[in-house]
Amino acid sequence: MKNKIEKKNGFSLIELLVVVAIIGILAAAGVVAYNGFMDNAKKSSTKANHTNVVKFLSANFTNCSTGATYIQWSTTGNPYNAPCSWAVTQHASRMATHFAAENFKNPHYASQNAVYYRNGTPPTSGSYVGQTWIYCQNSNPQRCFVNTRWGPGSNDYSRSTVTKE
Repeated sequence: MKNKIEKKNGFSLIELLVVVAIIGILAAAGVVAYNGFMDNAKKSSTKANHTNVVKFLSANFTNCSTGATYIQWSTTGNPYNAPCSWAVTQHASRMATHFAAENFKNPHYASQNAVYYRNGTPPTSGSYVGQTWIYCQNSNPQRCFVNTRWGPGSNDYSRSTVTKE
C-alpha cells in the first residue's frame, strides 16, 4: 500500500497572527501621523484666513483712497455697498457679517465662524483657537487691527494692522 502525502495550502495560525500584529503596528503609527497632519492643516488654514482678511481690507481701503466710491460687503442676501467716506468703525460693523457670508469657518471648530469683531487677541484655549478678531479705531490714521490665534500656544498668533487713508 502506498502512503499518499497531501500537500496543504494556506497559512498557519502563527503566520496570520504575525500579519495581524504588523497591520496593527502600522495602523497605530498611521493614526499618530494623521493627527499631526490634520493639526498642521488646521493651523495653515487659520493663517490663510488671517492673510485673506488682511488682503481684503487692504485692497478695499486702497481702492477707496484711489477713487472708488464704495466697498461692497457680502451679506446673507444682497451685497451691501458702503460708502468709502465712512469711518473704519462704520465699516467694521459689516466685516464679521461679510466673512461669515463668504463662508470663512474656524478650521479648528468647523461649526463656528472664523472672523469676529472684537478687540484684542483670541485666548489660547477652547474654541478661540482658529478665530480672527478685527477691531477698528477712528484715530488718525484710521486703522483696523487683525489678530488671529492659529494654535493653542502662547506664541501661536498673527497680528496685522490695516490703515485706511
